[in-house]
Amino acid sequence: MSACSTVNFDTNTTTEAQFDTVFATNNALTPAAVPIFGSATYEGEIQIDTISGTTQSGSIRGGLIMEASFSSTDPITATAGGFAGTVNGQRVTYSGQLSSDDAPGLLPLNQVLTSGFGPTAASTMFVSIGGTLRNDDTGVRNRLQAGFGPAQGSWLQGDFRGSNARVVTGEAQFNINPSGGVSAITGTANDAIVTGQFYGVAN
Repeated sequence: MSACSTVNFDTNTTTEAQFDTVFATNNALTPAAVPIFGSATYEGEIQIDTISGTTQSGSIRGGLIMEASFSSTDPITATAGGFAGTVNGQRVTYSGQLSSDDAPGLLPLNQVLTSGFGPTAASTMFVSIGGTLRNDDTGVRNRLQAGFGPAQGSWLQGDFRGSNARVVTGEAQFNINPSGGVSAITGTANDAIVTGQFYGVAN
């Protein structure tokens, strides 16, 4: 698919509790299959759970736009930005965007798969993402890295749900290589992996 142009996302994101409520509502919808042809644009949010050691230190959220072209060999284009939230009780904001068009590695994954038949058919999606989020306060840069397979990469993986597959919800993973100091997202200056969730609703 063609790249999304740079989107001006708003850093006035929802709270963690608000995100969790919307995510849970959409995630409870019945799995659904996408059409063989056609396209859709899904808008929602990504939430990244920040860590310090082995403990969650907070979370940040950013706006998400996913353009889906179901018959394409690269069916998903995802762009996210405007990340902000609370880490260790402090408000944090991040410049920069994440995008499937910036996915690192030689073979980033981008696919939509449908299993089953008739009313029990259901579709899933998987897309690698990349990019850099810069902490506006400390200047620390959080660069997403590729990994050897899904276990180590940076990606969104989700299920289509609801009438006409109007919703997608799922899990996210971010393999972060910080530079310029300790990352507030990972709690370390070394490479680390954090996880999160996302949802999108067809507009």
